[in-house]
Amino acid sequence: MPDPNKNYFSIVPAILFCFIQTACQQPRVGEITGTVQLDGRSDSEGVQIALPGTQYRAITDKNGFFTVNGLAPGDYTVVATEEGYKEYRAGVKIQAGSPFSIGAVLLEKIPKSVGKISGFVTLEGQKIHEGIIVLLVGTMHNTSTGITGHYQIENVPPGSYKLLLFRDGWLPSSVDAVEVKSGEETQVNDVQLRAVEVPATPTPPPLSLGTFAVRGAAFLEGEMNHSGIRVALEDLPAKFTLTSATGLFELTELDEKPHTLVFSYSGYLEETIPNAVPVSATSTQMVGFITLSKEIRAESMGILQGYVYLQGLTNHANTTVRLLGISQMVVTDPVGRYLFVGIPAGEFILEAEHTGYEKGHIPSVKVTPDQASQAPDLTLKPAENQEDQGNGILQGTVLLEGESDHGGVMVALEGTSLSAVTGPDGAFTLNAVPMGAYTVIFSKGGFKNFYLPGLSILASQTRVLEPVTLERDVKPPYVVDSFPRDGTQRVPIDGFVDVVVRFSERMAGDSVKRAVIVNPPVNFDAFFDRESELSNIDVLHLRLYPGGGNPIRFRTRYSVEITPDAVTPQGIHLAGPFLFSFSTDGPLIVRTVPVSGDPRVPLRINEPIVIETNSPIDPVSFERAIRFRPKPDAIPIFQYNYVGAGSRVLIYTSLRPGTRYRIQIENSVRTQDGQRFANTPYSINFTTVENVSISPNTSYERPSRFRRQ
Repeated sequence: MPDPNKNYFSIVPAILFCFIQTACQQPRVGEITGTVQLDGRSDSEGVQIALPGTQYRAITDKNGFFTVNGLAPGDYTVVATEEGYKEYRAGVKIQAGSPFSIGAVLLEKIPKSVGKISGFVTLEGQKIHEGIIVLLVGTMHNTSTGITGHYQIENVPPGSYKLLLFRDGWLPSSVDAVEVKSGEETQVNDVQLRAVEVPATPTPPPLSLGTFAVRGAAFLEGEMNHSGIRVALEDLPAKFTLTSATGLFELTELDEKPHTLVFSYSGYLEETIPNAVPVSATSTQMVGFITLSKEIRAESMGILQGYVYLQGLTNHANTTVRLLGISQMVVTDPVGRYLFVGIPAGEFILEAEHTGYEKGHIPSVKVTPDQASQAPDLTLKPAENQEDQGNGILQGTVLLEGESDHGGVMVALEGTSLSAVTGPDGAFTLNAVPMGAYTVIFSKGGFKNFYLPGLSILASQTRVLEPVTLERDVKPPYVVDSFPRDGTQRVPIDGFVDVVVRFSERMAGDSVKRAVIVNPPVNFDAFFDRESELSNIDVLHLRLYPGGGNPIRFRTRYSVEITPDAVTPQGIHLAGPFLFSFSTDGPLIVRTVPVSGDPRVPLRINEPIVIETNSPIDPVSFERAIRFRPKPDAIPIFQYNYVGAGSRVLIYTSLRPGTRYRIQIENSVRTQDGQRFANTPYSINFTTVENVSISPNTSYERPSRFRRQ
């Protein structure tokens, strides 16, 4: 029989072993979970969860959920942060094998300490006051008025400001010491702008050099109305004229020698056309067209320089420096020096920022026009409570496509305030990056942004990225303007019609020509890249003709389309189709010799009065419609020559010297196909002077009454 005591003592050690083994296998770690919601947002992704004093970090998902695991038992502090929201901070006690949940936490928005500015600006003598610019000097805040002149600027930090109010064609005004208080609306006193007094347009002096003329067109960059450009002779400034609204000009009564034309307009750079050759008064040839660029006034710009130091460091490079209200941004060099060039004169707030340091400000720096101003030195202090323990470092290189200098690229971590700027070699470093997963954003003006998502940073790790190359942000070309303008009415047909299209940059001429569609179809030639007097490397010139199978017709609406098949020399297509239209005028009397208003018409033997039209004239209706005041000494003899699509009427008669004549052509005159001339009644006024004997070497043929040339 077995001994019962022996079995008892053999079982006890086994039970004790199993108990001890079970106790040893129990979890010795815990975890923290929870959900963080952002007030006013449906997506709560990216909230930073940290346990200060440890390397543990987490980031919430789009539902706000997070988990921190692998924690040893003990007391911890949980901190949840998101830019623009109040911080959440709570103490928790973690026990072995017991998950702890902080539950659902709501992060409230940090109330902004801002105010509001409002008021009225009106235009003197006007009923509509829309479009007046209201600028808060030294800030990014600006707006424009509505029809009543009312404006409102929101989210303005408390402080004292200056308002600048302006609109083209009106004298600007300003309001000083506009006080803004937190949570309040500041009502600014009403302001009225007075119109700019435009001096009377001077009348070109009656200076006559001969019987020749130059014609062309001049445009103002960025403007729709091109009137008032002064076109003068360089060697004789008193001989000048002014352009029309469409930019056309004509200088008459010139001699045959070439002249340099000088184009000037207030606020624009002066331009010239050298060796412009005058042509006969009856010619339609043009010297070309020119565009005046806006003038940048050097006296209104300045330079600002200074130093920003990083406390505790000897290398002070890569601090970003901004002037609030100015788009230009600069970066310090290793000694902390920065330089702004071409800054408008005025008073600004300077802001400096560097990763791991508190942001610094200089509340007032002055930029003096046409001088280099020195800003006070600024020292940035390390950010308080900077948690270096458990943070990582991000390094890399960014290259700019087609550039040798790769500096100035902004590298930022989405959802944080961490950023850096590359040096000339493209290198950058981001220090003190909390552990987590980020999207890295690379950006610089003129290049496409690049996003690198899902980049993880581990505690005490230096993460080195593969080189990143930013592609150029290629902007497609576009049409700047056209002549005639879209919707122009009554475009005259004077032998032909010139159409000009100007592009934003140089184009490939052949592609532009192929991209032209004119409706209804019409005979035309296309010129580009200096192939005509009006074309250029960025200018298309179309000449529409009245002859052939599809002649340009009177009183017809034409549309011109430039399709996106037009490309630059680099193969970049036009941004989109460009379409404009214009309507032609009817039959016209296009020119006369002498010209109307001529005060000194010499009488030469056998020299006729000349009247040209752009359509064959009916002789019977013309002779019935013409009237002389006073009557000439001899019965007029009419000779009709048909030139191209029009007529040239030569009138031989005898006129008295020292007499003022008026020739009136009534509206009963018709073309050969019965059309009415669009500019009749038409009158010619001139004054004769003493007879001038004809050259003996000149002979005149008196042709038959009707002759077609």
